Amino acid sequence: MAYFVGLVAMLLGNAIRIISFVVLGNHGFAESISRFHISAGWIFFSAVFLAYLSLTYGWMLNKPDAAAQPEKAS
Repeated sequence: MAYFVGLVAMLLGNAIRIISFVVLGNHGFAESISRFHISAGWIFFSAVFLAYLSLTYGWMLNKPDAAAQPEKAS
C-alpha cells in the first residue's frame, strides 16, 4: 500500500513542480527557471521523498506507540 501511495505522491509532486515552473516562468523568472530546471528536479523529488518517508516510516515499521501499550501492573 505504501508503494502505491508513494507513487501517487511522486506523480502529484511532479505535477506541482511543472505547475510551479509554468507559473514562475510566466511571472518574470523564465531565465532562472531555464537555468536551474535540471538541478531543481532532483532537489524537489528528494524533498518530496523525504517528506513522504518522514510521514510513513513509523507506519511501515509497524512500531506501536508507547502510549498505546498497556502498562504492566506490578
